[in-house]
Amino acid sequence: RVIEMNTRANSEIYDQRRKKLKRRNKRYFQRIMIALIAFYSIFFTSNIWLRSDYSNIDITPIGNVVTGNNREVTLISWNYCSDDKKMEILLGISNTSYDGNDTYTWTAEDRATGSLTVNPIIQTRNFVVLQLVNLPSRISVISLRMDNPDIKEFETLRIYGDPKRNITSVSSIQEKTENEYHVQQLQSEINIVTQNIENLQEEINTNQEKIQNLNYAIKEAENDLQYQTTSEIESTNQKISSLRSQKKGLADIIDNNKSKIQELQQKIENLNQEIKDIS
Repeated sequence: RVIEMNTRANSEIYDQRRKKLKRRNKRYFQRIMIALIAFYSIFFTSNIWLRSDYSNIDITPIGNVVTGNNREVTLISWNYCSDDKKMEILLGISNTSYDGNDTYTWTAEDRATGSLTVNPIIQTRNFVVLQLVNLPSRISVISLRMDNPDIKEFETLRIYGDPKRNITSVSSIQEKTENEYHVQQLQSEINIVTQNIENLQEEINTNQEKIQNLNYAIKEAENDLQYQTTSEIESTNQKISSLRSQKKGLADIIDNNKSKIQELQQKIENLNQEIKDIS
């Protein structure tokens, strides 16, 4: 009887341990499943919520010229309306080979989501308006590609846009007439030229300040000559000569910038006159 009681007790202990182990295994399995679900959720949705860093890509500044295949392509403007899920890109094109092959194909790709739909709105020999439509809700870096199927050796030209760096957010994008787009092109060129003038003037101001500092340094060196030995005088004269050379170099840059500003101001007048004639 004692043996029977011990056997029953051992059986109960075994059952309790087995149930406890079963509950532990069940909790362990549930944790594994939760971890797997979380992993796959992160993996398959990372493109949606995890922004990649594309700062190493050379974005094309507005007003910049991309060259290749004897073509010069100027990025005039790149606008984005998130509500309409649409972008509009204005490009100026110069065919320096004058080969008559002025019809191009355009494609675009978002680095995160893939191919985008490109609708050419206007395509002339030297001016193109493109719209990217049905855009995804999240935009990363876009590569706009220009090709010419009629030229076998034509190498794809690429223009890069980034909403954080060179793409302008707008409230709406409305299609315009060719003349209206032409006016928009000219106004964008005026903005670019105005920015160039401001940059040149800023460089002039900086160099004028440097010249002022050089004048102080030259005057101090000249004052020191009366108290110096022969060898010191020779060294100081060399220093003065170097300072004057730097001053002349800066003065030449200032004069050159002033000439550029005058030319750019004339260009703005011509662009305004062209807008007036179109309107």
